[in-house]
Amino acid sequence: LRSSIYDLSRFAQAILGGGELEGARIFNEETVEEMVRLQIPELSNRQGLVMRYDTVNGRQYVGHSGAGLGGSAQFLLRPEDNAAMIVLTNSDAYVRARLGFREGRDAIERILEALDEELQRLAAPIP
Repeated sequence: LRSSIYDLSRFAQAILGGGELEGARIFNEETVEEMVRLQIPELSNRQGLVMRYDTVNGRQYVGHSGAGLGGSAQFLLRPEDNAAMIVLTNSDAYVRARLGFREGRDAIERILEALDEELQRLAAPIP
């Protein structure tokens, strides 16, 4: 599946909104809950139905990654901050990482860490 940053940001808004986007119901609230619920915690404490749990800078996110020839993506949500991080690249970083070439994947991880730091600054109370 190929998508744009615009479409993914609207998808993030709908998920963070419990299935609503701009006053319209896009997903049933139960569907959103099921997407992020750990399906078989005995086997994996990270995997929901569609989404997986991941940690960036020690903070938990729920999201999905994607990879193919010519593209890699990260889509991470932090519902308690009503925030999302979306990284789209024209790099097959995750495909190459499976072959032992980790530089691209490591670069995406550093980008996510920097975005998380920015989210922390934005969410911090003003003194």
